[in-house]
Order: sequence, then C-alpha cells, then structure tokens
Amino acid sequence: MKYLYPVIALFIVVLPIGTFLLLPRYLPIAKIICVSPNDSCSQDLQVKFKDLQGKSWQIIKIKVNSLIADNPEIKDYSLRLKLPNTMEVYLVKKSALFAIHPIGNNIYYLIDKWGVIIKIQDGNNLPFVDYNQKLPNVGEKINDKIFFALEIINDIYYSYQVRAAAIENDSLKVNLPDNLMVIFPLEGNKKALLGSFILIIDRLKASKLDNPDNLEKISVVDLRFKNPVLK
Repeated sequence: MKYLYPVIALFIVVLPIGTFLLLPRYLPIAKIICVSPNDSCSQDLQVKFKDLQGKSWQIIKIKVNSLIADNPEIKDYSLRLKLPNTMEVYLVKKSALFAIHPIGNNIYYLIDKWGVIIKIQDGNNLPFVDYNQKLPNVGEKINDKIFFALEIINDIYYSYQVRAAAIENDSLKVNLPDNLMVIFPLEGNKKALLGSFILIIDRLKASKLDNPDNLEKISVVDLRFKNPVLK
C-alpha cells in the first residue's frame, strides 16, 4: 500500500499533461486562418486551407507541409493553435526583386534574388525586362544571361528611375530620357559596365550644358565592345 498513493498521485499529474499534449493532434479544426506579415495570402492557398477545415490538427499539419513544400513563393511558415479550434498558418514569403514581361502578354514573372521564378501575376511595380522567348516554370531558375540583364536594369532603376528594358538579339537595350539608348551585353563584369555607363552618361549631360546641338547627334551608347561605341 505504501507505493499505491505515489503511483496514484503520479497518474493524476501525468494524465492531464499527456491529454493536453495529445489532444491537439486529434482536435477537429473548425477554422484555418492564413496570416502573412508582408503580403496577403494567395487566393489559391486560402481555398486549399478552407477545404481542410473540419479535419484533425495532425492531418491538416501533414497537408499544409505538403502545400508549402510545393510553393516556391513561401520562405518559411509556422502553425499555431488558437483555442478552442482555430489554426493559424503564419507564412513568410520570399521577396521578389525583379520581373520579366513576356512580350505579347499582360503578365509578369516575379524573380527572387537567386533568380528563381516565385510567382506569375498581372501588374508589376518592380524593375523588369521585356522578353520574347520561352521562360522556365514557377519554382525554376532563369538562365544566367537573363539574370544578368535584370541586375543591370535594377541598378539603373535605383540610380536613374528607368524601370523597363528589353532583351533583344542577345543584348539588353535600355531607353533613357532624351531619346538615348544604351546597349549592354548579357555577360561580363557588371561593375565595370555600370561604371562605364555612369561615366558616359555624366559626360553627355555635361556636354549638353556646353553644347546641346552636339548631344542631339548621339542616340546610342553601345557597351558591348571593349571600347564603348557612341552613335
């Protein structure tokens, strides 16, 4: 008998704790709320989460793991139980830095800093390039030449507020104000190319102040050669 009371006391303590820990695994979830701090949850995800409502926490957790693993837009996530029967899916999305606009379509492929296509959407407020060739699927990487072009236009955008450019004939064409086109190669030393670009543009601006008529004769700056060509 002297061991009976300690066993009963231990059982009384352990049983509620074990029940508390195991209960959420089998608790039916009546509502799933999708939360994202830097963007709204996509309509597609919200519909899929809604279809899971009514299932147990454990089943929903497995399904959500699968949905997130297949979504290149999601960087990280966590699940939270909000008593009595609500699940919060807290998403951290990847940030897009650039975009590609397929010529002839009103859509944009959003690209992250590693060159991965994370989303396709209507409308865009990021630096972008027009492109008329087939692109990879969402979740796949673009090729190095396109990524090089995106990095170039991104730097130009933040310095000169020119947001759009076009990839044509294996080169990047950027139209600046005053009817001036700058042509970049799609590979090489990006820092050196941008340095040459800034130097030439600054000199042209200075020439415009001294002699506006001479500047009007220059409409193209071609940086694809060792020595830049002005036409």
